Amino acid sequence: MAESFRSWLEEWEKRGWLLRVSKPVDPCYVLGAITKKVEKEKGLLFERVTGSSIPLATNFCFSRQALGKAVEVREDELISHLKRAMAAPRPCEVISQTPFQEVVRTKDLDVRKLFPVPTYHEKDAGPYLTAGVIIAKDPETGTRNVSIHRIQVFEEGVLGLLILPRHLHLCLQKARKMGLALEVAVVIGVDPFTLLSSQAILPFGVDELEVASAMRPSSPLKLARCATVDLEVPADSEIVLEGTIDPEETRPEGPFGEFPRYYSAKVPRPILRLKAICHRKDPIFYSILPASREHLLLGGIPREASILLDVERAVPSVKAVHLTYGGTCRYHLVIALEKKTEGEVRTAMLAAMANNVDIKHVIVVDHDVDIFDMEQVEWAIATRFQGDRDLLVLPDIQVSSLDPSSREGLGTKVGIDATAPVGQLKKRFRSISIPGYDRICLEDFL
Repeated sequence: MAESFRSWLEEWEKRGWLLRVSKPVDPCYVLGAITKKVEKEKGLLFERVTGSSIPLATNFCFSRQALGKAVEVREDELISHLKRAMAAPRPCEVISQTPFQEVVRTKDLDVRKLFPVPTYHEKDAGPYLTAGVIIAKDPETGTRNVSIHRIQVFEEGVLGLLILPRHLHLCLQKARKMGLALEVAVVIGVDPFTLLSSQAILPFGVDELEVASAMRPSSPLKLARCATVDLEVPADSEIVLEGTIDPEETRPEGPFGEFPRYYSAKVPRPILRLKAICHRKDPIFYSILPASREHLLLGGIPREASILLDVERAVPSVKAVHLTYGGTCRYHLVIALEKKTEGEVRTAMLAAMANNVDIKHVIVVDHDVDIFDMEQVEWAIATRFQGDRDLLVLPDIQVSSLDPSSREGLGTKVGIDATAPVGQLKKRFRSISIPGYDRICLEDFL
């Protein structure tokens, strides 16, 4: 049972899903290259990272099946499990004892010297924390917000962050209006429930840790209070960096190779100044290879659950949604409908596009198409779509600022209706079939 990061590692080892690398590995490029070689196959534990005595784990979320096993559901139950948790968050339990405070440092806060922080891509500005779960509170209400942001490691005690215009950005803007610095904790090495829930698209004011708590099969998620900031974080964490973000202070951050597989530019971004570094006596550092299958899935699966909730409210006939790998699990969405009326398709498109700015192209197909099989999706476009009739184009709308084809976050969203007319799936659009195909066993004839 993967109720903590450590038990997750142990479970992957039992299943044969963990590859231990015992030889020394350079964290600059080499570690990333090795990870890339097995990104769709297994998790990795680098036992000897050059320049550090701390092991580095990565790539635990290498497939949808792996993520399902991590949270103890079947692969095809992942989205419904997340939906239930998002609809009914469960309070966490705050405890007093925590292993991440076995070591508490308030001096010598050089992350580069303490941990094996990788540099992944050729043009990256330097080492980055890529799996740090950032926990903050709304300065007005005290409600927690949880998210993952790339974090560039500068000199001792100083980190730079990319904060997109979402909930953490809103917390920072509120802190600015109140004349406050925003307290944050960067948590590294957490359970899979927390990691997944940190990426959920939720209404502002919903605590992602309570969603993680609701996902757990037994007891609520246990939290512990930080040493120097007024925040609670998962008690079983490996490493916790504590500090503040001054809303008025920026510093050039980047370039950095992001999930679209391009580099984002070097521009002034917020600075996190550390107050403390807490960790276990024998911590394990966790990192995510940017643009890897793990990076895409961690962002994609919670988004699918959120999108499905929104589309279901607008169009109850929706059957499933899928953010595709080729669309970086952000930009391209496929929706399956059991269409009742012709207007449902565009309603579903608009509901999905409104869910988050990243969604760029939406393809709607009938429920007879397997939306996880892109050959079937392409077949539906080829045979059920006409460009003059079935295309929705929405220009000059907010899109992802990390999309290199956008104009500073402004672009065009497109909807493709690849469904058959209502009532025609068993008539003009009845697909060919071979009677008895499913009962044929090749071995009986060879």
